[in-house]
Parts: sequence; C-alpha cells; structure tokens
Amino acid sequence: IVTRSRDGDQTVWAPELLDEAAALQARGFAITATGGVGLEDARLWRERGASTVIVGRAITAADDPAAAASEFRSVLAGPTGVRA
Repeated sequence: IVTRSRDGDQTVWAPELLDEAAALQARGFAITATGGVGLEDARLWRERGASTVIVGRAITAADDPAAAASEFRSVLAGPTGVRA
C-alpha cells in the first residue's frame, strides 16, 4: 500500500515513493494507492499499473459525489485500469 496524507503538506507523490512502488511491482507485489487521491493522481497510478486506487474524500466531499465517482470510474477504466 502506497499512501500519503491528504491533511499533510504533501501535494505530489514523492519520486522515491514512486520508485519504491515500481520496484515492488517488479517483484510481483500488487500496488494499492491511497491518501488524497485526486483525478490526476488516479491517472498517475493507473498509468503505473496500480491494482487498486482508494478514493474517499475527493468523492464524498464533492459538490456532486455521483458525478465525481463517475469521473473517477472513467479515469480508472481501461486496459491498464484498476478496480473501479
């Protein structure tokens, strides 16, 4: 599980964290990303082959949670997509 704090001062995924996730993936580990995941983060992790992306507040705190969930489903779907 790769995580970062949404409430902290992290606004981007640290390059070291991305490298570590890639190394674990290369060894056969499934990657789950969580923590302050927005649409661009979801795209990043989909492109990196994460098996699961956990999205919470970006949907539940949205003005229109159903529309937000639909956007995330669209971003995460596809041949390299994760579970949506």
